Amino acid sequence: MLTLVLGRAGSGKTSCVMKDFNDRIARGMTRLFYIVPEQYSHDAERQLLKICGDRLSLHGEVLSFSRLCSRVFAETGGAAASLLDDGGRLLVMSRAVCAVADMLRIYGKAEQKADFLEELVAISKEFKSACISPDTLASAAASSKSPLKEKLHDLSLITGAYDGYFTSETANPDDRLSRLAHVLAGCSSFDAGHIYFDGFTDFTAQEMRVI
Repeated sequence: MLTLVLGRAGSGKTSCVMKDFNDRIARGMTRLFYIVPEQYSHDAERQLLKICGDRLSLHGEVLSFSRLCSRVFAETGGAAASLLDDGGRLLVMSRAVCAVADMLRIYGKAEQKADFLEELVAISKEFKSACISPDTLASAAASSKSPLKEKLHDLSLITGAYDGYFTSETANPDDRLSRLAHVLAGCSSFDAGHIYFDGFTDFTAQEMRVI
């Protein structure tokens, strides 16, 4: 059952949710998960500890989406995958652009400077967050007019080549939530209990797939 706690900022939504969390612990419920934004996870854990005391470690857990990934991958597999850092992603993007350079209509003329590659990596990250695939870009290009048509065509080729360089051993960090949504059903940790989401102003398309 989905329950929404609505109200203006400072109206007591978090206090209400944490009280319900504590009440469920008092009734003996286990497997309680409190999912919050990454930057809020430490503070949320401290607040819950004040309310629930030592029982929190036995019955509940504070998670961010990144912690959730680590927890699920540890059970379903994939936790050992090496994630490329920013420098590694720039190198992969450089190889991707070179691989499709002869087919590019706009970006093929751009020099492979660091700021250009950083922009492409950032664009790829935004597409991942919005669950926009290279095929989606290609379809959009086919129904668009110039100059958007050429830009979407190039981005479809570049992001497709970029994705092709990642493997199960060397993964793209921007794919973690998509992989999480794919394997979550095979994780037994959430077969029972109660899940709370708090502190978010909105959710990305990737996060909504996980939810």
